[in-house]
Amino acid sequence: MITFAPGPSKVYDSLPIYLNDAYQEGILSANHRSSAFMKLYQETEQLMRIKLHMPEDYKLLFTSSSTENWEIISQSIVEHASFPHLLRFLRKKWIEFAKHILPATAGLKIEANQSIDVPNLQIAEEFDLIAITQNELQTHLK
Repeated sequence: MITFAPGPSKVYDSLPIYLNDAYQEGILSANHRSSAFMKLYQETEQLMRIKLHMPEDYKLLFTSSSTENWEIISQSIVEHASFPHLLRFLRKKWIEFAKHILPATAGLKIEANQSIDVPNLQIAEEFDLIAITQNELQTHLK
């Protein structure tokens, strides 16, 4: 089975079992303020902290898409302009999207397999946010 949110990505063969378990436990109908969701969120956050060595002062946020992330970042974090360092497709899309909200947004084009010397990067001080995307979906590059 292939899903297109935000993929496409191959779905694990055991997904029907997990979905049935979630259904039986009532997770699928739990709203975002319920005790069931809060427990699930806390367990997920704790596992992310352990597996990704996430510092205690970091907060885990769930969003539905990269476009939603761009909007949240552009409207809620950046005051003047952002400077996303992104690979081909996503860089172009983020900059186009962010410029509608923050016209001074600019960025650096990074080709596949190109490395950047982060400590020695020269970026103007007017950028409130510098974003680096580690990877990009291959489906967008075709």
